[in-house]
Amino acid sequence: MIIRHAGASDPATKQFIYRAGLSDQFPEVDTTAEDGKTFGNKDEMAPLDSCLSLVDAIGEDNISFVDTPEALQACVDHLMQHPVVGFDSEWKAVHISVNPEDAPAKCALVQLASREKAFVVDVVALYEHGRVLGPLFQSESVVKLGFDTRDDVKALRPFLTGGFVTDKVMSMLVDIQAVSKKLPTLKGTGATDAKADEGGDKSEDSNDNASSSAGNSEASGSEAKRKHKRSKTGEHDSGSKSSRLGLTAIAETYLGLPLDKRARMSDWERRPLTQAQLHYAALDAHVLVQIFYKMQEKHPIDQFDAVLRRCTQKHVK
Repeated sequence: MIIRHAGASDPATKQFIYRAGLSDQFPEVDTTAEDGKTFGNKDEMAPLDSCLSLVDAIGEDNISFVDTPEALQACVDHLMQHPVVGFDSEWKAVHISVNPEDAPAKCALVQLASREKAFVVDVVALYEHGRVLGPLFQSESVVKLGFDTRDDVKALRPFLTGGFVTDKVMSMLVDIQAVSKKLPTLKGTGATDAKADEGGDKSEDSNDNASSSAGNSEASGSEAKRKHKRSKTGEHDSGSKSSRLGLTAIAETYLGLPLDKRARMSDWERRPLTQAQLHYAALDAHVLVQIFYKMQEKHPIDQFDAVLRRCTQKHVK
């Protein structure tokens, strides 16, 4: 059996297996250290002053849970007015399958954000309405910001297309992780060195002629999957190159504070979401927009634009 998206040594995996009573079924996961621990209620998790706060950034009233077709259309109408939109997706952190060819975990949420608002879309409730998001994701005038996007695109494809074959799923996709790799190190930070990745992270269909003018207008089952998932959070050996490429580390580099990842291994199919889950999910999309504009501010504009062109996937099938 395969534990997807997190490895046997991941602390969150150990906690999940122990609390779910699955230790006998997964002997490769050492849960002995979990015995005797007490676990707080995730509903009661208080915000951490040492981490980024979405409420501080845009206010509670601008964080919306979208679970009706009307609210989904209103979300799209808002985001289509903005040149840059952040997105992310969530699914059950531990997915069990019997065979390698089994279907991957289904997407439970898609998060979307402009500078002013963040939306958490209930894919479970709106699965038959995913094509409403098509004009947004296929728009060539709206840059879509993701992070380590391969798994997100795979998870979102059935939802966005309704299962139909299409020429493209997304247009103007920018992976912030790839951008961070190619930008030079900021002085006095742990940011990554551009020279470390001259040949890697090739776009699925990158186009050097893709324009970054949209951004300027508003601010002038396997081990591979486990590593892929963890690279999004930055939970690697301290000091390694990979540890500086996680979203938490990049957020701290550009925004001064890391992300609170306590809700990372949540059950994203539970309803209602806890407030901690809602804020966590929404911030993962909104922080990409924050980082994008801070990168634009901190680096010379010609340099940033050149990197952005290299990292823009004009069309993603």
